[in-house]
Amino acid sequence: MKLILLLAAVLLTTFRLCGAQTVIPDPKNRWEADHLFVIDKDTNSVFLNANLLYVRSLSAAFPQVKTVDDVIGKTDFDFYPKELADKYRADDARVMALGERFETIEQYSEGGVIGYVYTEKTPLRDGTGKVFGLRVRFYLIPAPNQTTVPEPANAWEQRHVFVIDKDTNSVFLNANPLYLQSLAPAFPEIQSVTNLIGRDDFAFYPPELAEKYRADDARVMASGERFETIEQYSEGGAVGYVYTEKTPLKDAGGKVFGLRVRFYQIPKPNQTTIPGPANEWERRNVQIVDKDTQSICLNANELYLATTRAVFPEIQSVTNLIGRDDFAFYPTDLAEKYRADDARVIASGQEFSTVEENQLEGGVRRLVFVRKTPLRDSNGTIFALRIVFFVIPNLEMGRLPAGALELSWPEDATVFDLESADSVSGPWSPVGGTTTVSGGKIRQKIEPSGTARVFRLRQR
Repeated sequence: MKLILLLAAVLLTTFRLCGAQTVIPDPKNRWEADHLFVIDKDTNSVFLNANLLYVRSLSAAFPQVKTVDDVIGKTDFDFYPKELADKYRADDARVMALGERFETIEQYSEGGVIGYVYTEKTPLRDGTGKVFGLRVRFYLIPAPNQTTVPEPANAWEQRHVFVIDKDTNSVFLNANPLYLQSLAPAFPEIQSVTNLIGRDDFAFYPPELAEKYRADDARVMASGERFETIEQYSEGGAVGYVYTEKTPLKDAGGKVFGLRVRFYQIPKPNQTTIPGPANEWERRNVQIVDKDTQSICLNANELYLATTRAVFPEIQSVTNLIGRDDFAFYPTDLAEKYRADDARVIASGQEFSTVEENQLEGGVRRLVFVRKTPLRDSNGTIFALRIVFFVIPNLEMGRLPAGALELSWPEDATVFDLESADSVSGPWSPVGGTTTVSGGKIRQKIEPSGTARVFRLRQR
């Protein structure tokens, strides 16, 4: 019996001298160093190893725990109430029996304050694939389900807009699927929003960027005002640009409890300059949009912005327009058509113009003139195209004595000439005669000619 006790004492001493049987990876980033607790256990849920953060967390309540050696050989029963230790052991046993990763979010109460913790348990295997223990990773998180990320408003948003919600400490609360997908290649552990909650920018970005993002967040939440910016970045030697918008999140009482971050990649700003209107009619009627070779908006004139803003109030300036495409503003079938027209102009290098008929609510129809022109750089290479469009003024007809007609159009449409032809296929020629102005209309008398004719207004 004494021999058995002596052997047991020798084995225990050997175990303690050998130290940890597993190697816990160093933190990958500042977030892990500050927030992620890690414990390794054997198949009996006896501690094999732990990271420094976990050891420090125990030291506050258990002063005798000073190093990892003071944790090795212990179990959850040494540090937690029996009901919790029993639960942890049951979870451990299930993970090791199934050989599958397990994750959960649990609520706890401490000093009357409710908190939440994310826990992940993963089997540890030896060189033959046999499970010899498990690794427990856990960290505190904000309350889940505090926010709901809205569904994409259109096809463009679905493909391009990343959305993140954060709390007042810049800790992630939620994110849209596109942001989660963007993280997965570099951070395969991010499989769902569950894996994201509780992390912050230090988990995914270099410290200098994370510090900047946090400072921007703090400014937005302190001021309670929306913030937007365009920033340049470099990746693999290539320069890119990203538009970012940060908006405070407020509760029913108007108190800021976090913020929503929306961002998307954009083309290089200021690639084009929109010419000013040549006259008053152009200022009030002609819309201009510049796009890159992928049909992404680069620039637009004030009238286009104002017209778009009436339906999409988020378009307050060119800054909000850059990076979007027709799918952000038009039905899919129209956006596809516009993109096909753009591609044809860019591929051919030839200007394209057309007159399209639009039907408005109430059955009202209008004709829209559209011209698409390639834009070339100093080397002659097409880098964009300019789209100019306007509603063609209505041409009204009235009858005069002796069989004459009077054609009229809006008084401000002074950049249009009246033309006629024997058929709509032309050829068209200017209509002579003198025009008068009255009642807000330009008017022209047409004498009987004995043959049928068609008329149109053509911009000079």
